[in-house]
Amino acid sequence: MEAIKNNRTLSILIIVCIYVMAGCVGIVCYRYLDFPFWVNLLVADAIATVFVFIFSVVFKNASVYDPYWSVQPIVIIVCFAMAHKMTSAALLLLVSIVYWGIRLTLNWAIGFGGLNHQDWRYTKLQNDNGRMYPLINFTGIHMMPTFWWLIAGAVANTVLFFTVSIPMADKRQSSKPGYAEYKASTRMLLPIPK
Repeated sequence: MEAIKNNRTLSILIIVCIYVMAGCVGIVCYRYLDFPFWVNLLVADAIATVFVFIFSVVFKNASVYDPYWSVQPIVIIVCFAMAHKMTSAALLLLVSIVYWGIRLTLNWAIGFGGLNHQDWRYTKLQNDNGRMYPLINFTGIHMMPTFWWLIAGAVANTVLFFTVSIPMADKRQSSKPGYAEYKASTRMLLPIPK
């Protein structure tokens, strides 16, 4: 298993296969559900997320889920476009989201070292939470992004950014020379001078 996890090309192929299978599972579930559009989409997305989660457990790597952040919106917006009449504004939104998703996914692929590499934040959560980590992994890392757009959307994402991501990154960077001065002179969200 370690030889597979250390091979970047093979790791990317495995991730692509996982996502193609998750997409197929999601599509099949969506087609057999008989709820309103958004409920079908949410349930299908949750099932596809669980599918990806299972493989993150198999490979002992929560970063298997990382591309989902950029692939999921593309799938959702394309499903929406297929189910609804497209206006020029909706088409512009679709193109923007697809472009953003492809760019973000390519960014992930460029930085992806293989299944042997897990995002440092997930590793920290794992080290800090011990036996609670599987629950945190499932609910916080995998399911939270799946439900964010339905429950609290951008508000929840912003709260997580301010209370988790930024403090974790600040703590990690704080030992670097000059960081305190940089932090004092730079805005929290945008790397521009105060």
